[in-house]
Amino acid sequence: MAAGPFDDKTPTISGVFFFKTKSIEEAKRVAAEDPTVVEHRNTVDVLAWHGPAGVGEEYKRLHKADPQTPEGMGVHPFYLVRRSDDSKAEMTNHAAYVAGLLSKGKLAAAGPVNGGGNVSEVLIFNRIPDEEAAQIVEEDPGVKAGILTVEPHRWWCSAHVLPR
Repeated sequence: MAAGPFDDKTPTISGVFFFKTKSIEEAKRVAAEDPTVVEHRNTVDVLAWHGPAGVGEEYKRLHKADPQTPEGMGVHPFYLVRRSDDSKAEMTNHAAYVAGLLSKGKLAAAGPVNGGGNVSEVLIFNRIPDEEAAQIVEEDPGVKAGILTVEPHRWWCSAHVLPR
């Protein structure tokens, strides 16, 4: 559905793939076939992300209609959110904050993660400056309360991959 490298200053994760599969096992099998994994240059961690519907659909439609459609690659600030506390009040405030960011068009996609250890959520910003995304994340009620920490990345992704 979507893929792209991370352009982090100190690389810790080389990139991300989003698969639409029937099971985690199927996603693991597909990821294990990546040439960089086969050649032992990369390893794979597979998480179940409950993101928005429609990831990759517009891209696929446009490229099927015209294979020469430009890729329109660009950087999206991409955050892995880690949760350290089960405070329901702060998580309610965090959820409202994220919903507001989605409605204002700052976030392109967001959703919870299952099976990611302490990774609880993925936030993908629209193509905004990294500094702006960092400031927005620091204002998150869960981050301010210290129950959420964030891990920033710079994700290169083609245009029309993330739903609007």
